[in-house]
Amino acid sequence: MKQSMMKKMAALALGVCIAAALAACAAGPDSTNAPADVQIPNPIVEYATLAEAEAAAGFTFTLPAQLPAGYADGMISVIHNELMQVVYSNGDAELTLRKAKGSEDISGDCNEYAETKECSISAADGTSYTVTLKGANGKVNVVTWADQEYTYSITVNPGQEGMGEADLLALATVMM
Repeated sequence: MKQSMMKKMAALALGVCIAAALAACAAGPDSTNAPADVQIPNPIVEYATLAEAEAAAGFTFTLPAQLPAGYADGMISVIHNELMQVVYSNGDAELTLRKAKGSEDISGDCNEYAETKECSISAADGTSYTVTLKGANGKVNVVTWADQEYTYSITVNPGQEGMGEADLLALATVMM
């Protein structure tokens, strides 16, 4: 009789456990613990004026007063509050000017170009800078350089036909 009573108690306990498990499964997931749709915020913030972008980035950015023929409507933005860029357009072509603290290549152009060279140019104050030019077929797509605090880049139509070296070096000289 004692064994029979123990078997009944064990069966009852097992039944209660099964019922509890079924009840928990039938209730579905707890909506309070469900992950919300999480979106990564856009790191690029556009600004209406250069002064607003400079305040966000924490440094100034000298832009050329004159652009190569056909380029206009510069879109000013800051990426991660660290990199300032201005993108000008000319129909299907884009010209991007960038500046950030540091010394790394900030061009964003990972293309391999057939032609790469370095040359030295002087800023308005007489300081000499070594710039790297990358491109193909006598045209330049990327110009990069750095000073003691900032790194700069000029990019034209990544992977497509670039621009004349003289035009891009003139822009670089103004940005220094």
